[in-house]
Amino acid sequence: MVAIVRQAVRLGEKVVVFAEEHVHLDLVVGLLCHAMSWKRDEQVLRVDGNMTQGQRSDAFERFQKEKGPRSAVMVAAVRACGLGIDFTVASRVVMLDALWNPASDQQAISRVWRTGQQRRVHVYRLLVEGMGEMYKLRCAQAKQRLSHVIFHSAAGGALASAGTSSSPNLNDTCPRRPHSPPPPHPTLHQSSI
Repeated sequence: MVAIVRQAVRLGEKVVVFAEEHVHLDLVVGLLCHAMSWKRDEQVLRVDGNMTQGQRSDAFERFQKEKGPRSAVMVAAVRACGLGIDFTVASRVVMLDALWNPASDQQAISRVWRTGQQRRVHVYRLLVEGMGEMYKLRCAQAKQRLSHVIFHSAAGGALASAGTSSSPNLNDTCPRRPHSPPPPHPTLHQSSI
């Protein structure tokens, strides 16, 4: 993640790091402050559900308005960045946690990739194999595929004609969790939007 942030700063771009767990937010802020010799609330801003609405609004505004390396990274809890939050000043998104709800995942990414965005958006998903995150990601992807089949097929009538025996089922689609996970090793999934 430090390499992603260094590259973004070198290119004059801002980064939003999303996580679900507060401990992950703490680790990211500490890591970036240490590795980049930065200070919290200067180059690294944080938003989470424990902050007042005023504190969140101040952090959002600083991230949007401050230029250069100041306020270069926003570390944010997914749930604290709901309706009306716009991070189009950033062009890089780092997703630290796989979310069970694929709509929440897409909503977080859409805070950066939305109308008004002038740059190509790079999305990075940093997960550790064997720690449950890949399982959550696969289940969320299966839910997303199932939703797509249901809503798009229903519009064309294909689902109704398929019958109940061949209808998609999340239990059939979501991969089963292995009994003994392989030893963990970092996995990086990157895509550009």
